[in-house]
Amino acid sequence: MNKSLQLTEKDIIKYQKEIDNITLNDKSEILKKSAIKINSMISHPKLDQFQLILIQEINILHNILNTTPNLETSIQQKIIFALKYFLHGEDDIPDDIPGIGFIDDLAVVDWVIKDIKDQ
Repeated sequence: MNKSLQLTEKDIIKYQKEIDNITLNDKSEILKKSAIKINSMISHPKLDQFQLILIQEINILHNILNTTPNLETSIQQKIIFALKYFLHGEDDIPDDIPGIGFIDDLAVVDWVIKDIKDQ
């Protein structure tokens, strides 16, 4: 299964600029809000395949950020970016569009996971 669309080079440049401007001040708030959104999604009776994968991958990022105290700042910024993107329902593809609303979220999360995996 091809689970997500691919980010363009233009997207990556744009997102990297946003990542570079992220501060860690709201890390605990982002963790709290992302946990709430995950729990809300899990309680939905009909999750599609993209939502299920997204929930798993958001949980991975959430747990890394929450349980690794000495994580490099750049990695924390990338994870916070992915979590903030996930939290923002009106992103590149609005989350409320059935069947495709979370595909862009999944693309961002996949990109961040692949990027931090090497680090």
